[in-house]
Amino acid sequence: ARMMMRRICLILFTAGTITNVSAQEKLSLKDAISIALEKNFDVQIAKNGKEAADLNNNAGAAGMLPSVSVEGGYNRTDLNLSQKLSDGRVIARDAATSETISAAARLNWVLFDGLSMFMRKSRLESLSREAELTLRLQMEISIQKVIASYYAVQLEEQRIKSLKELIRVDSIRIQLATVRLESGNGSKLDLLNARLENNNHKSQLLQGQASFLEQQENLNILLGREPGTPVSASDELTLTDIRIDAATRNTDAGLQLAGQREQTAFQWLKETSGGRLPVVSFNA
Repeated sequence: ARMMMRRICLILFTAGTITNVSAQEKLSLKDAISIALEKNFDVQIAKNGKEAADLNNNAGAAGMLPSVSVEGGYNRTDLNLSQKLSDGRVIARDAATSETISAAARLNWVLFDGLSMFMRKSRLESLSREAELTLRLQMEISIQKVIASYYAVQLEEQRIKSLKELIRVDSIRIQLATVRLESGNGSKLDLLNARLENNNHKSQLLQGQASFLEQQENLNILLGREPGTPVSASDELTLTDIRIDAATRNTDAGLQLAGQREQTAFQWLKETSGGRLPVVSFNA
């Protein structure tokens, strides 16, 4: 009965392991990058910033178009009047009503402001370009993080697989050492060494499984998903050497963004300088 109980426990453990493995999502690197670019919070913030900059990049925000304001008012007064004149007459009126309606339309058009409006429009265009580069840079950073996290998940999976194989080999070594010791052809030291290595590998396996769960959570956070979502890397990654040349530097989003911010600051300076000149406006 005891042997039967061990077999049942072994079957249940194997079935649970198979279910856990099958429940993990096989995720390719391409799909991981697509999900990150769609749902990553930092990318979403950068997209919203770009949309806001594009909407603000217009002639009206730059002050190049006239402004029209319309005002209207309505005033009603109800009062009771009681007045005694010097000749003794008394004037009494109940609920005397007076109504006043007013309306006005104003047009204001700045014709010349020291060219500040044109500098302001250039600055808005520069800010729009800056937001575009910020989005591109954030997308590149997100892709870089996803690739690194994906590689870490794959590395831990391979490590766990290797440790499980070592534990299987350790069990065979323990069995052989036990048979040799019982037959008188081996020593107890060999059996103890085999058990020691087996325990070390089991300890490393537990550490690897904990590290795998941590890397899995990091990847899910980058993908904007629940950290505990089971995932498994389906693509094998290989590391290659990358050379950085002049062409690579010219297309670097970080360097382009720094240059664009410098240009925005220069446009702001020119816009501020226009305030020293007189302003010509038309009002009607």
